[in-house]
Amino acid sequence: MDLGFRGWMYDFGEYTPPDSVSADGSSGLEVHNRYPLLYQKACFDHLVKTKDNPNSPYAPDYLFYVRSGYLGTQAVTWAHWTGDPSSDWSETSGLPAQLTAMLNVGISGIPFSGSDIGGFEWYTSPPPDEELWVRWTQLGAFSGYMHEQGGGKGFGRKPHIFDSINGTRLWRKFAKLRTQLFPYIYTQAHTANQVGLPIMRHHILDFDDDNQAISKQYQYMFGDKLLVAPVYKSGVSEREVYLPNNSSWIDISSHLLYDEEDGRFRIGHSDIQLGGKSLIVAASLETCPFFVRAGSIIPLLDPSVLVLREASHPNVTSLYNKTTLHLWVFPDVFKNADGSDWQNNSFAFRNSSVQSNLFTYGMNLRSTQYTWIVSQILLSERPHDLLIEGGVVKSVLSWTQVIPSGADPIGVWSYDQQQRVLWIGSANTVSNITIAVPYISL
Repeated sequence: MDLGFRGWMYDFGEYTPPDSVSADGSSGLEVHNRYPLLYQKACFDHLVKTKDNPNSPYAPDYLFYVRSGYLGTQAVTWAHWTGDPSSDWSETSGLPAQLTAMLNVGISGIPFSGSDIGGFEWYTSPPPDEELWVRWTQLGAFSGYMHEQGGGKGFGRKPHIFDSINGTRLWRKFAKLRTQLFPYIYTQAHTANQVGLPIMRHHILDFDDDNQAISKQYQYMFGDKLLVAPVYKSGVSEREVYLPNNSSWIDISSHLLYDEEDGRFRIGHSDIQLGGKSLIVAASLETCPFFVRAGSIIPLLDPSVLVLREASHPNVTSLYNKTTLHLWVFPDVFKNADGSDWQNNSFAFRNSSVQSNLFTYGMNLRSTQYTWIVSQILLSERPHDLLIEGGVVKSVLSWTQVIPSGADPIGVWSYDQQQRVLWIGSANTVSNITIAVPYISL
């Protein structure tokens, strides 16, 4: 801490030699399970004392992450990683094993977990190639936290994802996606803090009455709204995804456009799928399959944000100096959707009049950080017009004019016919927008 470090990995120090003797007289074998807990609690108690506000529910400005634990570890650690995995596709210690490990510790009350992207050892298999790196990166983007492992042990040099232009490009793509999902992920982190639900959730936690869902080892809920099905086998370009019962789902990944230049993601129209069935989903190396519960609104950061801490360099855009909030809106079959974030901002899309096909889009913003709201709404038809408090919202030619827009200080809109998405840019002072579209039988 005196050297300026704010966090570290507690690695390897949790072992006790069997023939050692502890201060209380216990043998190393007797204290084997208890020692990691004592080891972690000693540091936890020290770091908690550094908090400026001891009553705050947030962690101190220092934290550590560990690979071991015992009963009670959940209360005295902040994050876990799955140890030293093999740089391969094996279900015993490779990429798929890390996925099941993270789901298992989530059920055990550990909400924040990650794995060594790229693996750690390659003695019994070749070093990781670009495909393994990319698929592991996709899993990392939808984990409790995301970190790569450039080192390790094995025969021969370990290639890195940054060795190739394509690997670097795909790392950036999924790192950008995770960064933009920060408001959603951080909201889920608050849920974990308050009620103990992990960010990566085995289906038994959400769909305990669906035996098909419970039997799936390699897909999971990422928070309460996103279903993720990472590719965990080599040489495949599609995978089966089971959609759990008692919910309806929208395929995001098959229709998501990524703009290389600015790192922006644009959603696209996809038919609503009823739960209780399996689908075969395209999954090229560019894609990690993921779905959203129909009726959800997902908050995101502006793609220009590069870091989640205060930035000292003027060319680096920080979370703290960007004032645009983005929303993905996925209406359900009744054309309704809801969402919220940890700051008690709430959002609602409502089918207010089936007869005339009027929709209202309301926002209750309690955070003063955001001055401009950009919404992407799946909508099958181009609206006639948008109204804000009785006045007509200005229509612009392209979605690019919506973010950000100086065309109107109150709000502007555009309809992307190709993606079938309505873009709305509005000031945070706007609480309700009425959307009039051609009548369509629902």
